Amino acid sequence: MARREVIEVKCDRCGRPDLQEKDMLIEEPELIVTFRKQKFEYKDLCTRCRDAVGGYFKRMTKQEEVTNPKAGAAEPPTPVEASVEKPVEEPKKRGFLGGR
Repeated sequence: MARREVIEVKCDRCGRPDLQEKDMLIEEPELIVTFRKQKFEYKDLCTRCRDAVGGYFKRMTKQEEVTNPKAGAAEPPTPVEASVEKPVEEPKKRGFLGGR
């Protein structure tokens, strides 16, 4: 039987208890954000909050690459080709409720 040592931590962001492997714990904060002279520091994040914060960070960096290509190694946006509108065919009319 395989065994792992886990420690229960309380998430600094949402307050939920979360079981984490003893090897995964780190001494320094997982996330430090400074925005308009406000500092947010989270030492322990639960799995759910870690995924949410990771998603926010990914979207922010992706948006930065699109708006400021010099900031990242993003490819320049490709020009959009003009789409030719195809005529819409009218459906064949059938009897009541689509029957024959």
